[in-house]
Amino acid sequence: MSRGCRANIFAVVANDLNEIDKNKYKIAGFRLRENCFNYGSFEEIQLAFASIGINIADILKIISACILLNNINFRDESSSADVDNIADLEDACCLLGVSALAMYRFMVSEANIDSRLLRDNLVTALYSRTVKFIIDKLNFLLDVVPDSYDRGSVITDSGVSVGTSNENNHIIHIIDVPGYVRSTQNSLNELIVNAANDIIQNTDSDMVHELLRSVEIGSRNHERWIEKAPKMMKHCAETFELHYDLRLMTERNTNIISRELVNLFDYRSCSFPFAVNLFATDVECMIIDDRYFPSSINWPNNGKTVIQNVLESIGKLKREISETSSQQIICLKSNESLEYARVHENGLGNQLNLYRSVVANTKISSARRHSTCDRAASTSSATLKTPNPRQYTIREGRKHHLPQRRSIVVDFQDPSSGVMLRAGEIVKVIGFSGECYLVENGRRARAAIPMSFTEKCVVVVTHNMNN
Repeated sequence: MSRGCRANIFAVVANDLNEIDKNKYKIAGFRLRENCFNYGSFEEIQLAFASIGINIADILKIISACILLNNINFRDESSSADVDNIADLEDACCLLGVSALAMYRFMVSEANIDSRLLRDNLVTALYSRTVKFIIDKLNFLLDVVPDSYDRGSVITDSGVSVGTSNENNHIIHIIDVPGYVRSTQNSLNELIVNAANDIIQNTDSDMVHELLRSVEIGSRNHERWIEKAPKMMKHCAETFELHYDLRLMTERNTNIISRELVNLFDYRSCSFPFAVNLFATDVECMIIDDRYFPSSINWPNNGKTVIQNVLESIGKLKREISETSSQQIICLKSNESLEYARVHENGLGNQLNLYRSVVANTKISSARRHSTCDRAASTSSATLKTPNPRQYTIREGRKHHLPQRRSIVVDFQDPSSGVMLRAGEIVKVIGFSGECYLVENGRRARAAIPMSFTEKCVVVVTHNMNN
């Protein structure tokens, strides 16, 4: 699950709930820093859950408990770790319906770093299982009530698809890639998100795969990288440079949650039925098999570590893309701040308008070819006047002469038209669409490409000195 996506949802709840509900869910006084005005209001979320028959109170208890658990500070004592704000732990356990004393005993370990890892894996498990519950509910409703005109589905960044009941059931319709991310302390979460973007765009480097393999081998050999120095990596065809903190990478790659913490959600010890349901399968498996270790995220594939599961999911995603005729809306950030991807006010609209314009231009070109063939005799006798083409366009107060030639910097496939543009290819810019150039390649195929993926084409004139 994308840490950025999770933080945004937490921010919507913490910032948008009224004070009465904040007191009810133990998060009075919380206001997260994330800028969440573009993610919708809580009222919209509440209406959405009501429309599919999900009790919003259950979801809010889980989200609020995750916020409280994330707020816990562990401090090192002489012989073990301890908790500074014990009240947040007690409030979280009250919401989850489990014993605060038992949670403290199983979460607080000898080392501060181990306690944080146990806490983080529990929060991930609670959040990811809640998201899966919502998606399963949507899948069930869509399968029961088939939509005659919608023959697609949505796949989330957790690898779970939402689709309709037809012959193309549960195939990809929209692919939402989280975009390149950075934080104050870049570690495994950021590495996975950025590596996934590289692999899907075919801009992945040997250095990225080498680091992924090192973390994989280190976690299997139970290596601890506490003293490791930061590692610098480049992404997005070496245009995005980042330093990764390696100290927790091997531990976070295990994807295992403590058996003792999961046992707290047994129906005999947990008074919150929704939380009991989230971990019911894990509790049952632990009773049957003493060697069963529950995973923080139940991936659709059967890999053992986070990296292995991510790579298998990406491979499965790319195979499905190549085997199906899927429409793709890829939300990739290309701005300088590289913040978490989100749908801006006009971002999705620009992409859809571009798609419509490309389709419309294709139809017009096809119609013109047919009309020329059908009326060859009549057109020879009459010459149609065509307006003079516009030689420039005004954008952000600057004059841009069109058409102009630009060079492609990295390989890029336009998700709307499917046209593939290769690095080094010279294209003709014929217009703008949002933050993209509308270009035409040598085969007269039109596509849209982010402006930062191109550079000005310099024409070099050479003289033959022998003449």
